[in-house]
Amino acid sequence: MQTPRLGRPARLEAIARREGMTLLEVVAVIGILAVLVGLLLPAVQKVRAAAARSSCQNSLRQVALAAHTFEQAAGEIPLSWCGIKDGDYSCFSAQSKLLPHLEAGDTFRAIDWSDQSLDGDGGPPVASAANRPLLTRTIPILVCPADGEARPGANSYRISVGRKFVVTLNSPTVENDPLPRRLIHITDGLSNTALFSERLVGAPGGRGRRNLLNIAAHPEQLGLACTQAQVPPAVPVEADSHAGWTWLRGSDRHAQYAHLYPPNSRLLDCNTTWLVGWSLITARSNHPGGVNVAFADGHTVFISDQIDLAAWRAMGTPNGGEPIQPQ
Repeated sequence: MQTPRLGRPARLEAIARREGMTLLEVVAVIGILAVLVGLLLPAVQKVRAAAARSSCQNSLRQVALAAHTFEQAAGEIPLSWCGIKDGDYSCFSAQSKLLPHLEAGDTFRAIDWSDQSLDGDGGPPVASAANRPLLTRTIPILVCPADGEARPGANSYRISVGRKFVVTLNSPTVENDPLPRRLIHITDGLSNTALFSERLVGAPGGRGRRNLLNIAAHPEQLGLACTQAQVPPAVPVEADSHAGWTWLRGSDRHAQYAHLYPPNSRLLDCNTTWLVGWSLITARSNHPGGVNVAFADGHTVFISDQIDLAAWRAMGTPNGGEPIQPQ
């Protein structure tokens, strides 16, 4: 009689042999996971970028609508200014005047409107003792979430200076076509005139497109001098650490932008110290491919970096008489 074999049944032995994974199987699983992560991350990044762009667009629309509300209450739209006008010193931004209509009434009431300090060339902003703490008080709706380097108190949204620039190699001219005091006086049409757009906040060591060249030129020749200094396009220089430093001050480097160069231009912005805060700051953003622009009628559009330059400049003039451009 044969003696039975001791040990585990054959089924259990087979299961035991299958426990665990071979090295080849582990490598295969890791490879599959790496491929899945590689496919997922770009999709996640696109969703985040789209959300940031949408958030910025919504905030910009609220700023433009606040300008309408301000006009209804004050009889005129708010404009930024930093200098001496009609014998009075002033250096307050349009954004600071809109605060009651942007759910920031407490900050608006804290502003010392008798402050007559000026920002010089628009570098580090200066202010009275009462206003100094406000330079770094963040107004959330004025900060674009796509701008990863925005500092406390920064301003991502600029009001258009409304100037019409005609730049040629032999005849530089600057035709002044400022935004009028009333929206009804915009003859080009509210839906064709830019009111606000975006501009990245500067930071030490920031990327080249945030930089700014200092040009020794009269303001009326700044456009020509700025362009000639960058043919071919300028290499990155020291970052403009003061751009968009604060929403409070009205100088070009903090609160305004111009339509000389296209959005996110390869050419650097330029500044001259001939007059207080006179600069050529174009619209810039971290959104892939363009910037958000809020028009004078309140609608907001994403404008491509590849927009025709003549059309872009036409958007910056309220009374330029240019043909209406489809958007």
